[in-house]
Amino acid sequence: MGIDGVILSFVKGHGAYGIALYLLITLSIAAILSLMIGLQRELNGEPAGLSTHILISVGSSLVMTLSIWAIRAADGSLDLISGEIIDASVNYDTSRIAAAVISGIGFIGAGAIVKTGFNVKGLSTAATLWISAAIGLACGSGFIVEACITAAVTMIILLFSSAIKRGIDRRLPQLTIMPKGATPLIGTVNELAKQNGMVIREIKEADGEDQSDGHLIKVLFSFNTSIVVLRDVAYSLLWDGHVQYVECSSSKYQERYESDQIQTGASSGGQPAGEAEDAEDGDSNGDNSEN
Repeated sequence: MGIDGVILSFVKGHGAYGIALYLLITLSIAAILSLMIGLQRELNGEPAGLSTHILISVGSSLVMTLSIWAIRAADGSLDLISGEIIDASVNYDTSRIAAAVISGIGFIGAGAIVKTGFNVKGLSTAATLWISAAIGLACGSGFIVEACITAAVTMIILLFSSAIKRGIDRRLPQLTIMPKGATPLIGTVNELAKQNGMVIREIKEADGEDQSDGHLIKVLFSFNTSIVVLRDVAYSLLWDGHVQYVECSSSKYQERYESDQIQTGASSGGQPAGEAEDAEDGDSNGDNSEN
């Protein structure tokens, strides 16, 4: 006999309070399992966090329990005292309410998805809300072991996927920009990216050693962005005079360009260091071809 059968056998010996005891046990398990998932979302700073996940899972568990037991108790085919089914010929579809829960949770999930600029947040939270509802339905049906397995697998996926995403983000071609003051640069970066055929994956604030004059902006691009194009965008931002420095980085490349270097090169009639090196390389190649 599995844990599901143990719970049912236990509550049947408590007479009219059996269903209430069954409900208490399943709701508590649903709350604990969804608490783990909600806590992970809460620690990530998501708006739909701990309480939202717990309430959805507990509500789903209640709805599923009612769909299984309440209708039979109402039509007299279930003896609440003994917990035995009196009239097995009474048949109805207990999955209809569960199907309505799965469909209805989509509205809450849609509310958790927010698009701000280039970033779309809340997709994982919407998925965890849906899973919390499914866990609640499983608990309400008495499938406690299956609900525990689902919660454990969900936690493993969330923890490992977060670590994998951080590793991928560190290797993406990216620009870390320090603006001068409160200069808005997102529109400028977007325009430069379009001109150079670059795909922006995410724009976010970054951590830095000195942010007294402004907030560091980190712009992540797709993997097919070349370093040459990345440097061109960095030079363009520095030439505008609204940026203190730009740091270009990818999996195998990292270099920082200061505004002072660019302005010094401009006042002396020179070129930025990177462009000057490229020009020298081109001249030397030309000399070799002539020889």
